[in-house]
Amino acid sequence: MTWSKGTTYTAAQEELSRALASQQTISVKKLTRLLNKMNISIQPGNSSENTEIAYLKSEIRKRDKKLSAMGERLKKLKGAKQ
Repeated sequence: MTWSKGTTYTAAQEELSRALASQQTISVKKLTRLLNKMNISIQPGNSSENTEIAYLKSEIRKRDKKLSAMGERLKKLKGAKQ
């Protein structure tokens, strides 16, 4: 079973189908990568929603930090020009 970073959803789906049809052994790491590529969580319950929410919150925090840093740099540049 081959794996590349550019694998799309359909390619991951085809690869998983092929492996299941031929009853190949798949490592947990590769299976997890395929399922993640297909946006399928193997965790029970609403954990995928919680994981997505946590991810989005962290992305928002990162964006806010970047915006804050850019604002500080802009203030410094404006202060230097005056």
